[in-house]
Formats: sequence, structure tokens, C-alpha cells
Amino acid sequence: MRIRFNQRVSFLHFLPLLLFFLVAQSTGTDENRVTRSVKEEILSLLIEDSEVRAFAGIEIPSGRNVTLYDDFLSLHLFDGQDLLFNGVRSEVTVNFPFAEHDTVVYEWDILIPPDFQHDSPENRWWNMGQWHDQPDLTLGETWADLPARSPVMSLHLKFYDGSFYFAPRYMHVEPPFEDLVLITPGEWMKLKFEICWSLGDDGYMKLWVDDSREPDIFYTGPNMHNGYQHYLKVGMYRHPDIVTDNTISLRNLDIYMLNENRLSIRNHRCR
Repeated sequence: MRIRFNQRVSFLHFLPLLLFFLVAQSTGTDENRVTRSVKEEILSLLIEDSEVRAFAGIEIPSGRNVTLYDDFLSLHLFDGQDLLFNGVRSEVTVNFPFAEHDTVVYEWDILIPPDFQHDSPENRWWNMGQWHDQPDLTLGETWADLPARSPVMSLHLKFYDGSFYFAPRYMHVEPPFEDLVLITPGEWMKLKFEICWSLGDDGYMKLWVDDSREPDIFYTGPNMHNGYQHYLKVGMYRHPDIVTDNTISLRNLDIYMLNENRLSIRNHRCR
């Protein structure tokens, strides 16, 4: 069975969360808007943990861009679809709270279907996951004067010599070919990111794929644009000149602190 919808301390500390949520809920044109009830169905299907779900939102331009199944959802991009925040996107967002030097785990399952149309040989940017900065109002920062910056970390889709790959970017740096993650279309992949957030050299990102015992990727160094929490976006966001119709599927999104009490305890060192 499937359902097809055509259609996130002090007050200043949490104000960016409130603004984030208000923006993230305003999705879709009037005639095909993703309603609040549908948004709740999307998030409940993807995120089991209600504490994490409380920080989540959607950036989906219309109900045409999402399909809900029994235990996963599919996100769609179409040639000529409405832009959202000046971009071609269909994403779920989570503004999970943390402080600098906290270590946070982000994990989800993703499936690229066998008929996915690639962008080779151009291989223009195509984000499947990304972490962005936001203003810290306690320091007088605002969205209006926040510089436009690329995500501090992201997961790009690439296609080389007949195969799809995920390319994990760390502080805007393209990974070497040996760090590309091979994708088997039609099969679910589990991605697990462990990130110690830092403005200094003690920051790091580890990535495990499926059931790897050791990290497949380990990058180190600063990974924040400012000292305030960066938020996650999972789904598709691509170069505006890519015109294919595309679908991916997601399930089991979870986020937690690297400690036994999850949201309630914070680490204060990366190592």
C-alpha cells in the first residue's frame, strides 16, 4: 500500500529555531501545498524518535514531490518544478541542537533506484545530504547579514564509468576518487556520520557505510562556519540546469549525541 500526495536556555538562544521552523513549513503553491497534516505524516514516517522529530521540518515545494509508503518515503524532482528558496529541491531538515565540541551521530538509509538518470559527463553538483550554518542571534547575527556560504559538509551524487558514487565533501573540498562511496542502484544503503563539531583543528567527521566495523571515511579539522549549531538537510538539492525527473527513497533517519543519555548530556571535547 502507498499513499500519493499531490499537493525546530534563553529566548534568544531558541529564536533561530523558531524562525527556521516558520520558514521550513511554508512549502508549496496554494493549489498544491503540503499541508501541516501531510508534513506530520512525512516526518513521522521518516523519524521514529519524537525528540528528534520535534526539530524537523520540510523543504518540499509541493505534494507532487513526495510519496509515502508503509515504511519509507520517496522524494522527487521534476524538470520545471517550482523553485523553493531559489533552488530545485525536495528535502527534509533537522535543526538538531548542539554546542561546539559536541559529538553528534546522524544516520539514515537511502536508495537510488535502478532507473535514476545521471548528469554525466557534466556531473554538476547534486546534494543528497548537507549541513548548513545559521545565525546566532545571541551574538547579534541575523539571516539578513549571514554570508552566503556552501555547506560545511555535504554528500554529492556522482556518475563515473557506468557507476554511481556518493562524494563526501568536508569544508568544501572535493574528495579523492578513493574516498568515493560506490552505490548499488536498487539496494538500500545505511549511512552513519559521526561529527564532532568544532571551529578548531579537533573537529572531525567519520562515515560508515552499511555494516562497516571501521569508518570508511575519516576527515579532520574545523567544520563550522560559526559557533552556533548547524542544521541537516537530507533529500535532493541540485544544480538548476539539470532537467531530468529523479526519485530517491529514504527511511530510518535518526540523530543522537554520542553518549548514553542522548539529548540530555553534552560532551565538551572532540577527543
